[in-house]
Amino acid sequence: LQQARGNLEALIAQRERFSNDLDRLRKLLQTNSISESEFELARANLEESAGQKDALEAALRRAELDLEFTQIRAPMTGIIGRTLVTPA
Repeated sequence: LQQARGNLEALIAQRERFSNDLDRLRKLLQTNSISESEFELARANLEESAGQKDALEAALRRAELDLEFTQIRAPMTGIIGRTLVTPA
């Protein structure tokens, strides 16, 4: 569950960086300082990360459900203590 949360948080930070890069590149494109293909690549990276975000959110939800349905059971009931007699 923690790994799924960490992966999602990392992607959110990456998406913010992609968005900032795209804004900077948009200004550079207006002044013809970069090629249109560089701008399109940055835009595609941002759009691709949107799909990755959906996948990571689903993985997080699955991890939450897995944890919710997890039960730990002992193989026997009773009290465990010091053994006075052992089978031969």
